[in-house]
Amino acid sequence: MGLFDKAFNKFAETGNKLNKGINHVVGKEVFGEINTIEAPRQFADYSTFPAYDKEEPAAFTPKEGQERVFPISGAAVTVSKALDTCMKYRMEFEESATYYLERFKYKYSLCVHDFDELNHYFPEMYMEGLLQMITRAHSLLLPFGVFDINAADFNEIHVATYKRAINSIETMMKLEENINQ
Repeated sequence: MGLFDKAFNKFAETGNKLNKGINHVVGKEVFGEINTIEAPRQFADYSTFPAYDKEEPAAFTPKEGQERVFPISGAAVTVSKALDTCMKYRMEFEESATYYLERFKYKYSLCVHDFDELNHYFPEMYMEGLLQMITRAHSLLLPFGVFDINAADFNEIHVATYKRAINSIETMMKLEENINQ
């Protein structure tokens, strides 16, 4: 903490005592408390927290679908072979998403105890699961020819697109910073 910060905090301490005395004499709260300048918080490195001990779901096993035709109200709906194959992976995606959600909750319960810790640790906790799910999606969609880019580019595109939670945290951090200033 710098010399100015120490001097201001001493001034705030004296001012708060004076304000309390004046408020007592007047008989009501006229003068509020002067907030002191706090030193920047130091946070433990995210990697120092215990790891989630449950085993990560296995990589997707190759599945093969088939074209299907369903009659609905006198019309026929055709499901392509590629779509049927993708639908067979639905349960594995759900299992993976549940695992990463539970891991996020576990890490959250260890790391976050106040708003400052939420702002500090949230991006790492969120991206930890998102990147794994994006990698799983890439490993599934690439063989179908849906995407023809490498995993790093696929991750970059999806992180830029699906990071609404990160944007919300950044907005809250900016609001908090503006209030503090």
